[in-house]
Amino acid sequence: KFSSTPKRQNPFYDLLAMRIGRGSSFSYSDLNHHLKTINDDAIEIIAKALPYYASLETILLGIFEFTSYPSYKKIVYYLFHNNITIYDANILSILPYFEKICEQGDIEANELLDMLNDWGEPEIETAEVNKIIPSYLLEQTMNNKNDLATFLRQKTLEYLSSLDYETWLSKFKETIIYEVNVAILLKFKWNTSAIEAIKDTLTQIAQEAISIPDKSIWSDIIKKVRYKSTLFNSILDTILGRPNDITPKLFLFFADWLFDYVRLNKRQEVLRKLFPGSVLNNAECLDLIVEKKEKMPDIINNSGEDGSYFEDIILELVGNGSEPAIELADYLQFEKKINKDEGDQTE
Repeated sequence: KFSSTPKRQNPFYDLLAMRIGRGSSFSYSDLNHHLKTINDDAIEIIAKALPYYASLETILLGIFEFTSYPSYKKIVYYLFHNNITIYDANILSILPYFEKICEQGDIEANELLDMLNDWGEPEIETAEVNKIIPSYLLEQTMNNKNDLATFLRQKTLEYLSSLDYETWLSKFKETIIYEVNVAILLKFKWNTSAIEAIKDTLTQIAQEAISIPDKSIWSDIIKKVRYKSTLFNSILDTILGRPNDITPKLFLFFADWLFDYVRLNKRQEVLRKLFPGSVLNNAECLDLIVEKKEKMPDIINNSGEDGSYFEDIILELVGNGSEPAIELADYLQFEKKINKDEGDQTE
């Protein structure tokens, strides 16, 4: 309930405040015209009258309705910077639009957080957090220590902890993952449900049961996974068990992690299954192999007869002038074989 309106010398300004507070239900062309043409003196009068007719959410969300009214931003600015008392607010209606309010209203995020903090902690159902607390808002809370900012971070962590395996599994398959973004932001420790969903999602990617996602997102996910070696040994088993060769795209997605977290020299079939001709003849894949070249000697030495095919392909690429292949062949001392063969032919 709003307080009764004080008496004013010019009730016309109250009509303009009512136009803002009541929205389209109190829209008249004359009032709309005057809102677009009011001077700076009227800004103060309307700003002081507005709280009697509008709640905080009405005022802030009005920024979207009155985008073509330059004076409206000035009214909001005056309210924020002159300690004008506002009598009613529904914070839950404001939080989902936090970013747009800041952008379109030219309001500093910390300034808005501090204003909202005056209204206490809103009642947010845990299951509704992803609809009410956007990732942008959480980013802004990281630099704010007020009670509301702390509450919003804690509530989001509570939401992440509540998600079960099936929910995480479905989330990891989305293109834009709210839960992953805020989990990384808040340094959430993946729980058992999330870890199992990560493993099964990566397994499905390795099986090409689902499309290959954005690796940058998954790099952030993997950073927070404990026992990476266990995880990627399982993924290697899946790749080695594929009936078809690994594709270059799949290699580029997994190779960094396999090189870093798995002892690839312990499985004889690794060279044949993880480095087929299609991978070696792909420029990006070859560049990556060169980056990890120090791992290759042990893999090749444990590959049995498969080592000869790898060497033949690299030397063929050398013959075609491939700079990465030349670097790799030199590191693996394949050039000695070239020189020896040439010497034998000369004799």
